[in-house]
Amino acid sequence: MTEYVQYQNERKVPKTADDLENPDDWTFADLEAMARIVEADMKPVEESTRSIPDIDNTIQEVEKSLKKSIASISVLIILVEAKKLELERFVRAVKDNEVRDSIYSRKLAPDFARQQKEIRHSLQVSSPPLSRNLTRRTLRRN
Repeated sequence: MTEYVQYQNERKVPKTADDLENPDDWTFADLEAMARIVEADMKPVEESTRSIPDIDNTIQEVEKSLKKSIASISVLIILVEAKKLELERFVRAVKDNEVRDSIYSRKLAPDFARQQKEIRHSLQVSSPPLSRNLTRRTLRRN
């Protein structure tokens, strides 16, 4: 019976997390105290996890941003490579007369030749021939 009285006296003083160091002092009757300690320790953890922003959405936003950056960089890489090839051709043309002559003597591709012909034709139709303007001006002066 003395053990029961001792247990009742101990029960009046609530157990704390410091009492967890001695596992032999705990019984099934102390489950309420254990639950209270666990709940008290879990509150700061729960509060800190609520304050963390939604990590999944943040990761998805970063992923989208990186994909856009990669796409724009790949386009820029293609443009830089094209510019590099153009510069190499220009340097070869400056250094070698034969290369320069071959570049200037190249014919246009069929599509570009047709387009250039159409542009010339539309310019001739839209404005009177230059020779007519010259003869009228020369006649007026005389």
